[in-house]
Amino acid sequence: MRTKILIAVSFSLLALFAISTHAIDNQYGFSADQLIDASRGIYPYSGPSPQEARANWGRASGVDYTKPSVAPESSNITTTQTAPSQGVATPSATSAAGNWSFSLKDSENRSMNLTLSQSGDILLGVGNMNENNRTQMVSASGFLVGDKLDLNVISLATANLYSLSLTKKDYAASGEYKAFTSVGESWIGMARGY
Repeated sequence: MRTKILIAVSFSLLALFAISTHAIDNQYGFSADQLIDASRGIYPYSGPSPQEARANWGRASGVDYTKPSVAPESSNITTTQTAPSQGVATPSATSAAGNWSFSLKDSENRSMNLTLSQSGDILLGVGNMNENNRTQMVSASGFLVGDKLDLNVISLATANLYSLSLTKKDYAASGEYKAFTSVGESWIGMARGY
């Protein structure tokens, strides 16, 4: 009888151990294999492509996003069409579009490379950030008004936000940044870009 109880308890403990090893806790709900892939720079994405999402959104809202829109004459919105750039883009003195290399300094040193495009005073871009010998993809959005360059950069793997407030002069920009993690931590540092 005692051996049967010991066998039952050992099987119960083995089952609990198997369940706990299978259920790795992570804040994104990824499996262990997906977390290993993410550590190697391979990020899972199971949702629809941007084109499919836009088509679904268009069907739901009744708007055809494949056709260019025209702003009403009473608005002050202008629409422009630009061709995609060919080759390597470099920022000009009057815009922030092009390839940028940033250094972010606080208690750690980070480097970031961004390719920014510009429409009016709005900036959008993608790139990568190196931090603690890890490289992760980032996306950026922001504004250039006069010599004030404001960029919000989000690291795609960790969902950290880096909010840069810079002053642009010719082909360089410098200022400070505030960083916010997805778990509520924050800090400030200095940023410089070329």
